[in-house]
Amino acid sequence: LEFRRVLFRSVLNRERLKWLGLTDPLTGLYNRRYFEQRLQEEAQRTRRHGDPLACLMLDADHFKRINDTWGHQAGDVVLKVLARRVRQQLRGCDVAARIGGEEFAVLLPSTPVRHVQLVAERIRRAVENAPFLPDGANHSLSVSVGVAVYDRPISFSDLFRIADRRLYGAKESGR
Repeated sequence: LEFRRVLFRSVLNRERLKWLGLTDPLTGLYNRRYFEQRLQEEAQRTRRHGDPLACLMLDADHFKRINDTWGHQAGDVVLKVLARRVRQQLRGCDVAARIGGEEFAVLLPSTPVRHVQLVAERIRRAVENAPFLPDGANHSLSVSVGVAVYDRPISFSDLFRIADRRLYGAKESGR
């Protein structure tokens, strides 16, 4: 009986370590490593079945101002809330990840092209319409979003790069 408990704890700890290696500790979203792994998996699925695959890149606008004004702890709270709002707008099969800093990425497998922009807009509105409260006062936040959809002429490795480039295009054109 004791051996079973030790074995069970060992397996549980191993799974816990694996989970910690795939997730961002602050937001609870997946990390970049997991996102890139899933991008490859979804790319293979798309090749096999011909389903659409989209990638969204999101960046919290003027995030440095939040950290500079209210401190990094408030910035951390904002990132947690932002992650939760993004996740609430997604299906169970979608993948949301924190790529770094205040940048996030979302994979939308099997999502028709006409729905991808709707998802991006839904995320944008979910963030914009509910204030963040780092100091007890109402402060709004906005996100810029870049979108790329797989089509045959581009490679899957380009999908992430194109979404990222479009994100910065969105920032340059007024956020």
